[in-house]
Amino acid sequence: MKGTDCVDLLKNKHSPLRLGYVGIVNRSFQDVQSDLPLEESREKEKAFFSKSPYNQFSDKIGSSYLMKRIHFLFTEEVKKCIPTLRSALNKLIEEKKAEINDISMTNLLIDYYHCLQKVIGSHKYHGVFSYEEENVLFEFKTAFDRFTCEYDFTDVEREIKSSDSLIFHEQIIKDIVRKNVNLIQNEIIERIDSFSEHLYQSISKITTSLSTLASSLNALTISKMESQYDLLITDIKKYILIQGLYVNTRYPNFEISKILNKIKISEEDCNSNIIYIKRLFFFSGFG
Repeated sequence: MKGTDCVDLLKNKHSPLRLGYVGIVNRSFQDVQSDLPLEESREKEKAFFSKSPYNQFSDKIGSSYLMKRIHFLFTEEVKKCIPTLRSALNKLIEEKKAEINDISMTNLLIDYYHCLQKVIGSHKYHGVFSYEEENVLFEFKTAFDRFTCEYDFTDVEREIKSSDSLIFHEQIIKDIVRKNVNLIQNEIIERIDSFSEHLYQSISKITTSLSTLASSLNALTISKMESQYDLLITDIKKYILIQGLYVNTRYPNFEISKILNKIKISEEDCNSNIIYIKRLFFFSGFG
């Protein structure tokens, strides 16, 4: 027989490799020129090995075995990577949740609640309400408790848990983010409208004879709201930037910018005892 004796090589005795060697028969120039089908090439290879000294390795040689071996090794490596990828994706999801929770729309209203509590809840103004509901702060607190936006990541989490795929289609992320953005916009507008009406009804009950209290309340509120306004806009823009990594913000249905258009603060003289905040707060009726 012509050629090199590869028995020791196939036994991995000569220049040993961690995964050993797989012997195959290369297609000849004539086979290539004649467009010999691959299936026939494999049959010729099988016939050659069956009549050669390499027949003892029949179950671990040949191009068919090589393909199966490569596929197996690749699959095993992929399986090893999946837990790491899932962990990385879960970590990214948690980071995005934390970033969303840092948006100061809710913090803005909570700080405003503490503003009211500092003025109205002070012992100096104990009993200043002209109506029987002295637990007005409880009413405010209830409104703030309702002002909570939830963001739905279950679709992403379900994909990670159920899919064996290494790569998730980008459209899945885009659709979920776009859905969340619309929910956030609608939720914020709805809650602000509801809270604004609740706050207006509660504040209107305060007697109009307490002009000093009203003036102090307005001045404190304006100061606090102005200090929070820039932070709010910055955080909303930050959120838009984060989501912009996944979403084409020029898409016609991307309407998060409407939120910015609905937030506007204008200040009148504090002595006029009127605060007007477009779409966010509106209350008057102080003396």
